[in-house]
Amino acid sequence: MKLSSLLSVISACANLGTLDKAKWVDFDASRDVFEKMPMRNVVSWSSMINAFSMYGEASDALMLFARMKQENVEPNEVTFVGGLYGCSHSGLLVEEGKND
Repeated sequence: MKLSSLLSVISACANLGTLDKAKWVDFDASRDVFEKMPMRNVVSWSSMINAFSMYGEASDALMLFARMKQENVEPNEVTFVGGLYGCSHSGLLVEEGKND
């Protein structure tokens, strides 16, 4: 999605009083950019894991964490905090986050 299109959608959502919908559009665009990245580092992985966590998608955050480990990217403190944040805000147990 082009930036101008994204800004138009966000502006339209704001004018309609549905700014929460604009957040999802922005999130979907970020996920699309992440998936198309030719190379990802711990910062890009952690950013997406944290984004999933903030949107209450803990299971997706944990799946992404598993993908990160499969691709041999070493998680850091920010990665772990994001995963635990997602678990706590989605009602998952810390043990579920530790298993991944």
